[in-house]
Amino acid sequence: MKSVLGWVFWVVLIAGLIAFQAALFGMVRKDPSTPKSEDQIAEKRVMVTRQEAQGVTEADIDAAGAQRFADYAASRSNKHAEKYAKDRGWLSPTEAVIGEGTVIEVDGRRLVIVRLKADGAVIAVEVIGIDDDELVRVLCTGDLDSEATLTDPACMNHIEATFGVRIAP
Repeated sequence: MKSVLGWVFWVVLIAGLIAFQAALFGMVRKDPSTPKSEDQIAEKRVMVTRQEAQGVTEADIDAAGAQRFADYAASRSNKHAEKYAKDRGWLSPTEAVIGEGTVIEVDGRRLVIVRLKADGAVIAVEVIGIDDDELVRVLCTGDLDSEATLTDPACMNHIEATFGVRIAP
């Protein structure tokens, strides 16, 4: 039971964190490929966001930068998890979110893959790329029964619609 509650906590927290930061700073707008109704949102949650790339180009994407993305996402998730728990009078989470960042090249596109893990499970996978002058993120979270994966059909469809490439399993 502890593992299921921990899983739910992290999934809800990460998705909320990203949406909250986007709304707070007004830097990110929802991509039109983001599902519009509950019928379009399967068991997996997928969010697509865009923001100014601030001069970063696809040529700038490298392994060190990918890990920095992952470390930042994990750090923000952990800080918000502690605040979320403290605001509700709960104990702080015992498992920290860990981020792993890698770079892949698919059909000439260079993309960052960030996997966020908690309690030994992948709770979110994020694909990050550059589209013209925008930094684009596709965030996929798991559900109670399974981990987040790039091979989930909803996630794969959003990645393909957003970046124009299909990531093979």
